[in-house]
Amino acid sequence: MSYVYIQDDGAAIHIDGGRLKVLKNDTSSVEIPVEIIEGLSIIGNAHMTTPCMKACLKKGIPTTFCSKYGTYYG
Repeated sequence: MSYVYIQDDGAAIHIDGGRLKVLKNDTSSVEIPVEIIEGLSIIGNAHMTTPCMKACLKKGIPTTFCSKYGTYYG
């Protein structure tokens, strides 16, 4: 089992055929079988598709969204 950390700004996380795919600039940079993922952390300006969220929920994969930036009080 492994933890996945995604921190590339503009990265998009998709699910395709039981594999988690991380896309940046419309090219696939990483493909990981969902069965080996123990946890997923998304840091910064990356996003996850709804089907990918659904797959993580079904598999019981905890997902954390974190900001790279501190609190802004404008």
